[in-house]
Amino acid sequence: MTLDDSTNHLSPIPMLALKRQQQTLGNALTKAVLEVIDEGIYISSEKVTQFESKLAEYCGKPFALGVGSGTAALQIALIASGLKPGAEIITVPNSFFATTEVILNIDALPVFVDIEPETHLMNLSLLPQAITEKTQAIMPVHLYGNVVNVEEIQKILKTMDREDIRIIEDGAHAFGSKLRGKPVPIGACGVFSFNPGKNCGAFGDAGAVVTSDEEIAETVRLLRDHGRIDKCTHVFAGFNSRLSRINEKVLNVKSNYIDSWNSKRQIIAKRYDSAFQECIQVTPVKVLDNVVSAYHQYVVQAEERNALRQYLKEKGISTGIHYPKLIPEQPVFCKLGYKLENLPVARSFVGKILSLPCFPDLKEEEVERVIAGVRQFYLR
Repeated sequence: MTLDDSTNHLSPIPMLALKRQQQTLGNALTKAVLEVIDEGIYISSEKVTQFESKLAEYCGKPFALGVGSGTAALQIALIASGLKPGAEIITVPNSFFATTEVILNIDALPVFVDIEPETHLMNLSLLPQAITEKTQAIMPVHLYGNVVNVEEIQKILKTMDREDIRIIEDGAHAFGSKLRGKPVPIGACGVFSFNPGKNCGAFGDAGAVVTSDEEIAETVRLLRDHGRIDKCTHVFAGFNSRLSRINEKVLNVKSNYIDSWNSKRQIIAKRYDSAFQECIQVTPVKVLDNVVSAYHQYVVQAEERNALRQYLKEKGISTGIHYPKLIPEQPVFCKLGYKLENLPVARSFVGKILSLPCFPDLKEEEVERVIAGVRQFYLR
């Protein structure tokens, strides 16, 4: 029986299968949740939780603060970094909307720079011309788990005598990613998302700010909890964005596996890379030699992308598009007058990018089915 003949008899291949992960960790996760229920304490009162301590140590930073979501982590980090209304914040157009949503939410102005054609990351050579006297921050996005060279950004700012500009790293895709052995965040401040779909997911939305800056850390601590220094004393207006105790316990369990899970993702990615060398219509996003990617997503540029996606769907193979629109193409940005012609590389990829299944519990035969499906489409 050929693969084509047997397609209808094969199980669908998902983009992510949390049930498989939960079957592996079931007892540990159940125990963690039951401990919270037995204690009857659902919001942590500790200044530093066990998970926060573990996260800080893992990232090689003195401070890690859990918050209610990755989006909240970004917005709180921006405010805690002292950014003011009217500030210009440089970022990229090819990310999830939250990256730029938080800039709007603090009454700042996003400034988009184009991306590198091979890595899909911020083109750092464009930074000097994008920086103005109004620039207060740069928000590089470690997209798909790939890592922006933040050290190069620091060098550029030093050369321009603009070390006053803050760097806040969007690491929503990059928990466990590394640059030259150094874990994200590379610089003084970065954030993570622990949404269930991420490579280390909570039971619902969750996030964290990780920093080496004590002042930022203390401000984040206040901001996430209504700006209060004790139960009834509020020194400024903040947010209700604490990490729930259940999520703290779940992440404390799951974070023990992050290196193992990322390693499995890297093995799958390497298998895809090797297989697609023979398929000229498919170009994987490049990961540089000095980067260890978490491979939150495995993304390729594919000719006839939409037709390929439909073909794979008919074979029971799920795919994704991260992301089908550039952020400045979103309706909310239309009135701000952004010129898409200034983003030629990002624009050229929107119709080609495709995310293929790449998660730790993906079976070897499923990886081979994905490869076979892609190849068969271009050989049909």
